[in-house]
Amino acid sequence: YPQANPAVRTGDDFWALDLDGLDGIRAFGQLAEQYNDLSDGPSVLTGGGGRHLYFSPDSRIRNGAKIGGHRIDVRGRDGYVMLPPSSHKSGQPYRWERPAAKYDLEAAPAWLLDLVTGGANGNGSAGPMAGSLADQPGAGKGGRNDMLCRLVGSHLREHGADGKLFDL
Repeated sequence: YPQANPAVRTGDDFWALDLDGLDGIRAFGQLAEQYNDLSDGPSVLTGGGGRHLYFSPDSRIRNGAKIGGHRIDVRGRDGYVMLPPSSHKSGQPYRWERPAAKYDLEAAPAWLLDLVTGGANGNGSAGPMAGSLADQPGAGKGGRNDMLCRLVGSHLREHGADGKLFDL
């Protein structure tokens, strides 16, 4: 497929914060301003006007959307991100802001890990899908079934499910 855009799987080797468009960049900028300790790891400017920030792997990171109700997505285990020189549907290319060949992956600061995992709840990370269905961004009309499945899966993982839902 010579016209295919290159992408890479996230989770094992790194995870990515996907700031969707100017709204995502602004929302994340306001959050990051409070802490002033964000790493200078690799990053990509997306063809849609957003950014991908890359961090060293962390087994707690899952995929999530609209973190904190903002246009901030997380790409962790079994996710993927597009790589430069992919072309966005807008026709604009993805391009390196801080190339992976020149910048080392760094661990995300504690405040960011709390944001994307839901913070500590006394017995481990809650995950980005914790809480009730009504509290979840994207759980409106047309998204409730998907969100409910994510909540159930997150709950089962937190309580030691081995992938077997029923013993038939």
